[in-house]
Amino acid sequence: MARRPLGAIEVKLDVRHEDEAAASLLKVHRLVRSQHGGPPAFLAVVTGKGHAYRRPDGVYSLPITSLRP
Repeated sequence: MARRPLGAIEVKLDVRHEDEAAASLLKVHRLVRSQHGGPPAFLAVVTGKGHAYRRPDGVYSLPITSLRP
């Protein structure tokens, strides 16, 4: 069976916890890359408020409102 790309998402209600969530996701990135032969397709922190952007470390910061249709 072919492996499908993985993504990692962490949800935080308060944007003030974005940095710790991003650090956690980067640890997951290293673990998945070493155990599954490749990095996750994306890393994202979903927050209650804020604006959508890509952080310098490559982790996306997305307010929950940006996920609606």
